[in-house]
Amino acid sequence: MDRRNDQAKQFSGGMRRRLEIARGLLHTPKILFLDEPTLGLDPQTRNQVWGHVRRLNELQRVTVFLTTHYMEEADRLPGGSRSSTTDASWRRARRGN
Repeated sequence: MDRRNDQAKQFSGGMRRRLEIARGLLHTPKILFLDEPTLGLDPQTRNQVWGHVRRLNELQRVTVFLTTHYMEEADRLPGGSRSSTTDASWRRARRGN
């Protein structure tokens, strides 16, 4: 379905999220800030977004700062990534305390 002439406010939540990500990538950034980039996306689209973000990081050396509430997504970040949380109970749970 061709949506190029539709206004963004007519899109579904997932389509608006994909549009926001695409808009952030238009200028080929060196640093990309993503706030909950996969919130509201279906599992297939979430995987596509993460694959694209990973390729941006690996091939174009784009630095990516992101927030997510999906801990399984945070755990899938590349091995050299640094992650942080401000929730003390989460840190305790991860240590097994």
